[in-house]
Amino acid sequence: MILIILGSILFYVSIFFFFPNAVSEKACHLRFWFLGIGFALMYGSLFAKSWRIYRLMTNATVNIVTIKNSTVGLIVAFLVIIQAICLGLWSFLDPKKVAFIEIDKYR
Repeated sequence: MILIILGSILFYVSIFFFFPNAVSEKACHLRFWFLGIGFALMYGSLFAKSWRIYRLMTNATVNIVTIKNSTVGLIVAFLVIIQAICLGLWSFLDPKKVAFIEIDKYR
C-alpha cells in the first residue's frame, strides 16, 4: 500500500514539471523520470499484489502457500529497475533540448 501511495505521489509531482514556466532541460528529464518511476511503483505493486492473490487462490492442493513480502518487493524492485534502465538509456541516447516555437505571433 505504501508503494502505491509513493508511486501516485511521484505521478502528482510530475504534473508540476508540465507547467509552461518550468521549461528547462532538467525539467524535461525530471518530468519523464517521475512519470516512469511513479508508474512502475504504482502499477508494479498492484501487479505483484494481484499475482500474490492469484497464486494463493489457484492452489489446487490443500498445501499452505506462503509468499513473503520480500518476494513481492523483489518483483516491484525488478520492475522499477527495468523502468530506470529504460529511462536512463533514453536520457543518455536522446537528451531533451528546449525549443521555443511561436505558433502564431498575431494571436
